Amino acid sequence: MQRNGMLAAAMGALAIVAGGIYPCVAAAEGISSEKLRALVDQLIKELPAGVTASYASIEDGAIKGVAVHWTSADGALDYTVDEIDLVNPNLDFAKAWSDALADAGHLTKDTAIPFYDGATLRGVTMHLAAKQAGDAMDMTGSIGSMTSQGVRLYPWALSQPGVPSLADLGALLANPLSSPSLDDAMPSIRFAAAGCLAAAYDGGSAEDMKYTIKIPTMPGTDAPQEIIYEIKKVAAGGVDRCVFGGFSGDGISFDMGSAGAAKIGHVGYGLMDLRQAASKVLVGPTPTPDMLDGTRIDKIEYADVEVQPPSQPPVKIGNVSISGIAFSGAVPVSGAFSLKGVQISKDALSDPEAQEALDQLGLDQVTISLGAAYAWDLAQKRIQLHDVVVKVDELGALNLSIDVAEITPDMAGAMGAQLAHAKLIYSDASFADRAIKAAATMQQQDPAAFRQQLTAMIPLMSAQFTSDSPPLAAAAQAVIDFLGAPSSLTVELSPPKALPIMQLSALAGGGVPPGQIATMLGLAVTANK
Repeated sequence: MQRNGMLAAAMGALAIVAGGIYPCVAAAEGISSEKLRALVDQLIKELPAGVTASYASIEDGAIKGVAVHWTSADGALDYTVDEIDLVNPNLDFAKAWSDALADAGHLTKDTAIPFYDGATLRGVTMHLAAKQAGDAMDMTGSIGSMTSQGVRLYPWALSQPGVPSLADLGALLANPLSSPSLDDAMPSIRFAAAGCLAAAYDGGSAEDMKYTIKIPTMPGTDAPQEIIYEIKKVAAGGVDRCVFGGFSGDGISFDMGSAGAAKIGHVGYGLMDLRQAASKVLVGPTPTPDMLDGTRIDKIEYADVEVQPPSQPPVKIGNVSISGIAFSGAVPVSGAFSLKGVQISKDALSDPEAQEALDQLGLDQVTISLGAAYAWDLAQKRIQLHDVVVKVDELGALNLSIDVAEITPDMAGAMGAQLAHAKLIYSDASFADRAIKAAATMQQQDPAAFRQQLTAMIPLMSAQFTSDSPPLAAAAQAVIDFLGAPSSLTVELSPPKALPIMQLSALAGGGVPPGQIATMLGLAVTANK
């Protein structure tokens, strides 16, 4: 726990130093090197206790050879920057910030203080060493270049009652509680919300990042572990007070040695709106589920993923995403999930029965995709579940949609939910033919003859149900048609009147004839349409 506190405090110190020095270590039109040097020297003198900084030179308004060192009883953080350039920095930022907080009663949520128009950092390196109870953690990192544009801060959020100052926060992070309660954690949570609501910028990017983390021997491991984390490029859209415009990352890799490795070709985040939630956390006594009201996440996506488990074949995933997430009060009223192109080889399966099943179907690997989406109209008490997909590229796919009425976000609403409509479509790729061939082989029969026997048995087996039920007779014929030339099979339920879902399971066991059930459900089964 102390190591985590050390790391958090180090990151906090890094933020303080960056906020205190970078606005003035800048290349800015109309600012002489002498004036810039005087400003930087003054800021270095005013750094917090335990933090020191230096630079090699100031040339043409750019600071070169910046070095910062932060130390405490639990470890140290060092980082260097080859060169820092800023465009139009606000040299009066510190005074403007101090004046704003001193007169907080006149601040509004829209009061903004510009930081700078643009920033570029080149050749960034960092080193964190933390020690506690004989254990040591070591992290080194480097970043080729970083840019950001249009950085500005909104002091209103940080001036609200209950939000700790930077000094108070530093003490909290440096001395974390072993078992904090929610009340104990609220100052840090409230500060995080305030910081999110105070920050804004128009965009940024970073390239050629590499981090190496060495951690001590953990339970279940034989030796200290080294983790290498690399990112080729990231780019961020604008952020305005907890509304995030988007983010992308490319060429990401993790190498955990004997614990395995992973690669991610692309990461993408769409618009995320957390402003209302953060605003409620800022003023509320404790977090509650209804604080999620107004939260929106357009999309979070990972593409071209390859996971290499220890001593096993790699698992490849084409794409995984969540999208369309929105909250009304505490209720998530919409959302979607998609997992595409998961490639699993027969050799990677540990279950002998699963391997045998693939052998019988004549497959060496399968490519699996899953997905689901829903939308909940709280006013209409209706949920539409759609694009529920289970697909195996080599075999076929199931696609389900369901329309549920009279459903509310409570136990009574769940118990009273009614089925208004449902549709299940099976689209065959090769499963039917492979399954018939496998079954025929097991019985030492010709597959064509076995198929004929199978279709001939269906009328005999279903006669007692289909004689007085047109829907069941049509269903039996649809199955025959599908087996004869497998393409698709559709099962649709369109009850004349929405049926309570709790009653559906009781129909089959309640003595209701199958034909009557089919009529009540509005059953329709069709093939190859």
